[in-house]
Amino acid sequence: MPTLTGDELPQQTKKPCGAADEEQQQEKLRILHEKYKEAANQQLLSCRNSLEDFEAHHAELKGVADKQKASHKKLILNAEKTVGAQLNDAETKIAGVQKRAQKRMKGLKYVLKKLIAETVE
Repeated sequence: MPTLTGDELPQQTKKPCGAADEEQQQEKLRILHEKYKEAANQQLLSCRNSLEDFEAHHAELKGVADKQKASHKKLILNAEKTVGAQLNDAETKIAGVQKRAQKRMKGLKYVLKKLIAETVE
């Protein structure tokens, strides 16, 4: 059996110890990797949920905006009809006033002609 020197003994004992340390470190890295994967998956799930919530809110807001747009369009059409009716009414009244004014002007002209004719005589 060969005799070991003092230098060889610590190296041989370090080697198995180093392997055990390496296995421990590998196990720690594996655990860290699993925790990281789990945290990343949780973050992805949270992001997916947030995105779904955002899309739902977006769809809801779009529906509300479309309803408001339709409502505004109806209001504008009603306002246009009302203003159009008021304008037609005003034009009719103005035309009536103008006809009455023309009749009165004709009457005044007739009276003035008569007065001028009487004063000349």
